Amino acid sequence: IESVISSTSIGIWGSFSESRMDRLYTVNYEKLGVQIDIPKQILQNEIKYLNRIIRTPVDIYSCRSYDSSSYSNYYVVGDILLFDFLIAPPLAYHIQGKHWTLRDNSLLTNVSRKSAYPSSVSSRCYIKVPDNLIMSDDIHIALWDHDKNDWTTDKLSDYQYSESTRVVQFFLLVTGTLALVKKRHSDLPYRQWSLVPVIMDDINIGKCAKFTLQTQKYKIIIEIIGTNVKLIAPDIPSISTILNKEMTPGQLVRKLLRHGINISPVYQDASYMENQNVKMSSLEDDVLLSMARCASSIEFKSSEWNGSIENYQIGLLARETSVYVGNVENYDYDCILAEVDKYSESYKNSPDAGDIPGSAKCKYTLVVGNDYGNRKLYSHIPRQDEETHIDILQALSNRITQEAKDRIENGNERFHQTVYKLLKLVKPYSFLNQIN
Repeated sequence: IESVISSTSIGIWGSFSESRMDRLYTVNYEKLGVQIDIPKQILQNEIKYLNRIIRTPVDIYSCRSYDSSSYSNYYVVGDILLFDFLIAPPLAYHIQGKHWTLRDNSLLTNVSRKSAYPSSVSSRCYIKVPDNLIMSDDIHIALWDHDKNDWTTDKLSDYQYSESTRVVQFFLLVTGTLALVKKRHSDLPYRQWSLVPVIMDDINIGKCAKFTLQTQKYKIIIEIIGTNVKLIAPDIPSISTILNKEMTPGQLVRKLLRHGINISPVYQDASYMENQNVKMSSLEDDVLLSMARCASSIEFKSSEWNGSIENYQIGLLARETSVYVGNVENYDYDCILAEVDKYSESYKNSPDAGDIPGSAKCKYTLVVGNDYGNRKLYSHIPRQDEETHIDILQALSNRITQEAKDRIENGNERFHQTVYKLLKLVKPYSFLNQIN
């Protein structure tokens, strides 16, 4: 029996034959895209078992990683499979000579009870992988372990995947929740990224930007339009259903996760990465918010600079955009050092001067940096006549035009929040490749 309701499907199979089966039986759930070879040892049991499989897109497990108390290094790619063996209700017993039928009249008559896996012989399972999933070598089948509160491969064996048929197969000796999973840090660290203003149309001038993120495998391009975002690339068949569709930043990164691309890391992911020194969360949050407020006029890009500085420091490369004047001239990138004030040299030298305002207590200084590409190492010496400021706009005040300042100060707050939400999910500074 198979039934499909919306995006959830269920299949149940049972055999009540009185004759004993002498070989395995193949159950093919076509609507679920699942096939299972049930061994004869289960079929020959005196207890009549039902096999039940539920396939659902409802994933209550991947979100646990965003709670530090229930972190898992894996996330679900695609659907969840609930795999069970049930003990069928007692069957009626016919006495042919008397033409009697005896039925159990207890509370168990209409109840199917869950059973542990009923044999020491494993079942072979085949699962058809939907075309909208990006399969890779680091994806495998796993079982949710309620005791460990994590995904495990215990009692699962011989996993194989065929790209030509898009079918995974494996043996299992257990019942429970199954899913294809991928390590959260597989697409990390990012290779590079950029955030630039763009002009889409006359209505949205000053409310559009393009965020480009190069992961380990894919170049992701996201357009930010007002209060929504839109995925432009990569243009591959597996994610064609979410390309060029406006949605919120949270919806987009969640859909990418379901398809097999993680661009919403959590700080604990870094513990599985080599020498990944994440930035202080309060500092990165303050920097991203300040970037978002300047997103209508300032271009930002990643830099190897951050691989050589402390976690309480962030090096920004920023310049005024030329998109509003036809891109006839591109400016050089200036270097801005953002740091938590209490760790800075100036604070150590004058601790009684008071604290910088703001929840993160960060300061921004226009520094020599790489001197517009003329230096290999980045200098933290302030540029001539430059002082410390509390945001990016003030730090760039002497380097950008009045038109750019006016555009920022009169910017659309809802657009700023959309940019900020996307950047906050991505964490572009903490999870950038830090190898110099």
